[in-house]
Amino acid sequence: CAAHAPTPTPTGAPITSTSNIFQQIAHAVVGQVYAAAVNLIDNTNDHPVTVNPGQTVHCSIGNKRIIPILTITKTNDKLGIDQHPGDSVLYTLTVTATQAAAQNVIVTDLLPKGFHYRDGSAKIDMGDGSGPQTFTSFLDDYHSPGIWNIGNMNQGQTITLTLVADIDGAEQPGDYKDVAWAKGTPVDDSSTIVLASAENPGFLNDTFVGTNVNVIADQHNGIAYNVTSDQSVLGAATSDLPDTGASIVWMYVALGFLTIGAGSIMIGYFAKRRVLHA
Repeated sequence: CAAHAPTPTPTGAPITSTSNIFQQIAHAVVGQVYAAAVNLIDNTNDHPVTVNPGQTVHCSIGNKRIIPILTITKTNDKLGIDQHPGDSVLYTLTVTATQAAAQNVIVTDLLPKGFHYRDGSAKIDMGDGSGPQTFTSFLDDYHSPGIWNIGNMNQGQTITLTLVADIDGAEQPGDYKDVAWAKGTPVDDSSTIVLASAENPGFLNDTFVGTNVNVIADQHNGIAYNVTSDQSVLGAATSDLPDTGASIVWMYVALGFLTIGAGSIMIGYFAKRRVLHA
């Protein structure tokens, strides 16, 4: 902050001031004109001020406070591809700061139920050419949701986050959706919260982004059995039974014993009834 002492000017003479200042006030009072400058800075802008005798002019010139704009996107590498229990999915999020720098940037990512974060898979690319780096600055050990503590972002910077999630081996078939959002603050005001605007890919509404993964059940090979009216055993035709390595002769022998046993039971039942009625 700098200031200079007022300089008197003879009555009747106008004053013109051209200076690069944050705030300038020119006064012309009772035959004296005073020009006062406060917080001198070089902002490459010229602001002429002309004051005539007997006139008071108040002129405020300053920097406009600009709030950062944050945007967020999300996608995964299995969109439109059916997955099975036990498969894995790579998720990718981007956060961009425009219009001004931002601080205290945090990304919150909520995985679907039954999708488990793979330890050590989180990567961050700062967009500075250094490439993806292992990310460890979670606010807590990663669980759903995972909270990525990004910190400061420069104006125009885009940060890319990636992680791998494994689908639970007992996951039921269905369409599994996730959601993410981000926030930050201006560099000069940590009390003002700036919510990231959602953009495609992954746009859900103004604030939230998300993707989906379709999980289907594992398919197993099976044998269809035809039911016929003759030579049937327990509803399956003997000619259609799977080859188990046993001779078909033994199957007929077993069928014969089954028939004899059933007949013996019926004979005993009727013989018992005749004795009771005698």
